[in-house]
Amino acid sequence: MPPTHGASRGAPVPVTMAPGRLARFAVALLIGAAMGAFVWATLEVQPTRPWAGDFSWPWRGARALLDGADPYAVLGHTSPTVWPFNFPLYHPATTLVVLAPFALLTPIAAGATFFGLSSALLAYAVTAESWRRLPLFVSPAFLYASLMVQFSPLLTAAAASGALAWLWIVKPNIGLAALAAQRTRRAAVAALGVGVLIGVVSLILMPGWPAVWLASVRDAPQYAAPLLTTGGPILLLAALRWRRPEARLLLAMACVPSSPIIYETLPLSLVPRSAREAWVVCALGWATYATILLRGPYTSTVDLTRASGPVLLWGLYVPCLILVLSRPNAPEPAPSTAPLGNASPTLPTPASSC
Repeated sequence: MPPTHGASRGAPVPVTMAPGRLARFAVALLIGAAMGAFVWATLEVQPTRPWAGDFSWPWRGARALLDGADPYAVLGHTSPTVWPFNFPLYHPATTLVVLAPFALLTPIAAGATFFGLSSALLAYAVTAESWRRLPLFVSPAFLYASLMVQFSPLLTAAAASGALAWLWIVKPNIGLAALAAQRTRRAAVAALGVGVLIGVVSLILMPGWPAVWLASVRDAPQYAAPLLTTGGPILLLAALRWRRPEARLLLAMACVPSSPIIYETLPLSLVPRSAREAWVVCALGWATYATILLRGPYTSTVDLTRASGPVLLWGLYVPCLILVLSRPNAPEPAPSTAPLGNASPTLPTPASSC
């Protein structure tokens, strides 16, 4: 019988050692605290009150839900309130159910706490295998998400961790990509089940919300799938590597409607499999963002998103597709869970006894 794992008899087999949990927790705590403080400071100098960046809308919607009001009436074009809360609520009621605890805080505290917690969860999730993905925290996608107090760090954490996968329901469009990126069917099914349970709770609280939500989303021209961008169908080639979680992530992100703004590309930071690839994707992100800025100024959000779509496609999505296609159509072996320093870097392959 030949030696296992395709190695020659007696040859050493490399063992990938994961960082220790305590070190990961310390790094996650540091990043989460720093980002929470940063978001708090940036929100404090904003002239609009109450204001929590883009988190203002789900915060206000969750607060209305707790007050027994209709969130889609409190926010929207027919709302008696003034900007920014006369802008429609594009989040489903499942978002409001999950985020209800944040509605008990002031807007600034809610936004800072939400983003700090999201950043900490992301840092802990992406360091499960190694430190190689930490460059994502200096990417324009992450930094712009912090300025806007966006959901993408939380959804990226959900894609990277089976334990957090249930958070896909917070933003189901990108959340579907997080489900597709799960390494095991068990994790995906469990997360889907929790999401369905949260959906049932939301329907009990607001029986008619899906129709109202879908109507508001249909009136949002800034949302489109990258697949529909000129040249976008090339991303379907990711299906050739369907056994790999990063290929499924890329394929799902190509197909679901999203806002073509740089922060929505943060889950692509899970595509790199080495530190060098992570830095390359980070650099491509900055080049892409600079290109978008140089093509301005833009007269409206719709103008910005229409101009950004092709730049994001060729600047980030296609390079990530090239990385995916350069790999075999096979799931990557799970890394060792032993912390660094607790084992030798190689183990001998025992000779076959038969």
